[in-house]
Amino acid sequence: MLHPRRLALIFATAALGALAAAPAANAATGCDAPTSKPFAQWLDYGNYQAVPGGSFENGPAGWTVTGSTAIVAGNEPWKVGGAGDAKALSIPNGATATSPATCAGLGFPTFRYFLRKTSGLLTSVRADVLYLDEGHIVGSLPLGLLGLAGSSWSPGLLPSLTLAGLPLVTGNPTDSSIALRFTAVGGNVQIDDVYIDPYSRTR
Repeated sequence: MLHPRRLALIFATAALGALAAAPAANAATGCDAPTSKPFAQWLDYGNYQAVPGGSFENGPAGWTVTGSTAIVAGNEPWKVGGAGDAKALSIPNGATATSPATCAGLGFPTFRYFLRKTSGLLTSVRADVLYLDEGHIVGSLPLGLLGLAGSSWSPGLLPSLTLAGLPLVTGNPTDSSIALRFTAVGGNVQIDDVYIDPYSRTR
């Protein structure tokens, strides 16, 4: 088992890689990417844009994973990312998945995803947001546990990046580059179709 300091170094290295690639990521899918309303059937009518690689249809595609985290067959059943989608990301207990860089800030205050557990009783996911501060030092903000996961797919909660203080620590209250880190807690989970909400754009 890796020492906690070694794990922290791994996470920081992954974050640096993801955030250093932010300009390329943003050019491809970032701050001005097309939006949709993937959660409208759950009465969330916000316009969301996909987190890079967050459908997991092309493998982890820019995501940094630890442990035995891997792509598996079986999409969330509503297939909000596309009718042909057929894959999800499996995260074993204690393992992590860190997204590529994406936009955040006052203009991008929340994110959503789909989640289910495949083992454990009180199974959840812990979320952290990784960012570069004004001195280009990697930091992290814990968003806490994202509720208990059920054995069936369901849309996840809406963690608030703004309430976590992200715009204050990045020094850029409008658009900052961040990475999202998910850690399975208490059992194995699967996540799929990760989206971020560009709130400042038209609803």
